[in-house]
Amino acid sequence: MTLELKELLESLEQSYLSLQTLSSSIYDTQANPLQTEIINYLGENENQTVPQISHFKQCSRQNIQIVINELLTLGIIIKKTNPRHQRSVIYKLSNIGYIVFKHNKKAHDSFLGELSTNFDSQELQSATKTLNKLNEVLKK
Repeated sequence: MTLELKELLESLEQSYLSLQTLSSSIYDTQANPLQTEIINYLGENENQTVPQISHFKQCSRQNIQIVINELLTLGIIIKKTNPRHQRSVIYKLSNIGYIVFKHNKKAHDSFLGELSTNFDSQELQSATKTLNKLNEVLKK
């Protein structure tokens, strides 16, 4: 069983690296992978603070703030005063950011459509079940 788990984790690591490498070609933008992830996250979840984004990405607030500042400079996101906490700032996509997000979503859906032709439903259900169980165990 240990060998199978080791092979699964190695396969996951390889898939993760391959998807990271592919992300710039999937989205066809000048954004780096972290910028793209934040754009997509803000497209799905408006009005987020840096701590909320860093929690989602599981990385430091400082790293997220650097990327947020880059996206602000590019005009992709805008900041507003947080109505729940006047000294806090929330971020959301600008009009340009929404255009980028919609482009990303369309490209992502197209990529998944092409990729899905390589699998049948049972394979995907089995893999999802296994990965969900792995995630549960890792959270303990």
